[in-house]
Amino acid sequence: MEREAQKLAGELRGEVERRFASFGPRVEFRVEHGSPAERIVHAADEAGADLVVLGSHGKNAVDRLLLGSVSTAVLHRAKQAVLVVR
Repeated sequence: MEREAQKLAGELRGEVERRFASFGPRVEFRVEHGSPAERIVHAADEAGADLVVLGSHGKNAVDRLLLGSVSTAVLHRAKQAVLVVR
């Protein structure tokens, strides 16, 4: 799993660099272990991030009204702005 996660992070890094190099946002990719919300908030603080972008996925109409538990926890704990996209 670790190798696969590192491979995916590398692919994402390459894609972001290819698409957005012209205006140069600083984007970090990490493979972390532990509580997802806790690790995301810690990593954002450690990196000095201005924005945390998270994905959320709803499977039906009711799920779409609610954010996932990780997204909700990050929204409540993060000092930074948080953008949740589907």
